[in-house]
Amino acid sequence: MPRQSITSARPYTPSRGKLTGQTFTSERQYRNALARAKGFKSWDTQRRSASKVVRSRPAFEVLKPSERFARERALDALNEMRRLGLNVQQAARTVGTTVESVLKFAGSALTRGPRNRYVPKAVDRLFRPMHAITSQGPVTIDVRDSRSAAKIARHANAVRRFVYTGDTSELRKFRRAAIRSNKLGVRLASDMDIDALNQFARAGELSFEHIYQLVA
Repeated sequence: MPRQSITSARPYTPSRGKLTGQTFTSERQYRNALARAKGFKSWDTQRRSASKVVRSRPAFEVLKPSERFARERALDALNEMRRLGLNVQQAARTVGTTVESVLKFAGSALTRGPRNRYVPKAVDRLFRPMHAITSQGPVTIDVRDSRSAAKIARHANAVRRFVYTGDTSELRKFRRAAIRSNKLGVRLASDMDIDALNQFARAGELSFEHIYQLVA
């Protein structure tokens, strides 16, 4: 039987769940409490933060440019949670976004851990169009798991280190390294491709500000 709307004349006290024993005298008061239990500031915030989980290229293509930028920041926050062990509030603040945005675009990669706090799953299957640097030059590839995404990020750092310092020690680790994308293997540049990397750098083709594709 459906529950009647909550009013001051018909208060509601849940008998189970996280709100057990609390009495509510309005529907909004109850909805706000439910939202806060899920990590949102209010019911309105939760509704504005309706999940936009992107798992494919078509789903990514329909995002507005502003949504793509917000999603990039959410993925950056997710990476900081994994890399530094930050909680979701700290990670969101570090990369310049909000908890609501992280939950909206990367919520499926999080789970509830100790003390009911959000923690990142070991691996996620979120879609990421990313810039990878190959021996033939930078390319955009479709990445469908966080491990491949982390590998591309580490590789970008290795290339940046070589471009700025000439140190090839990190690049050496990527000999024979490849990323699987759309059933094809994309080989990453290594210390065996120094001449090509120098050529790309001189031509201004290497950019390290964004490794995610923001526009189509």
